[in-house]
Amino acid sequence: MSEDYLEIEGYTYAILPEWILKTGISDRSLRLFCVLYRHLGKNEKVWPSRRTIGEELHCSTSSVDRAVKELIDIHAVSVEERRRGN
Repeated sequence: MSEDYLEIEGYTYAILPEWILKTGISDRSLRLFCVLYRHLGKNEKVWPSRRTIGEELHCSTSSVDRAVKELIDIHAVSVEERRRGN
């Protein structure tokens, strides 16, 4: 178990910074932050596709885009676009 997660009775919980809860962003954006944090690497970057995130959040890529915008607006994340050759 990573120290960034809490495990109680066999369940793993994502930990969310308190200041993000106080911003008033949508529930989907809060969930997105947790999903992104789960993908976080040692270099503090995440690279899941919008489709992958949408599948994990059970929503469309346009909903992912709106949630990402909320996280950008509160300075919880920054976005660096990348394009694959395919």
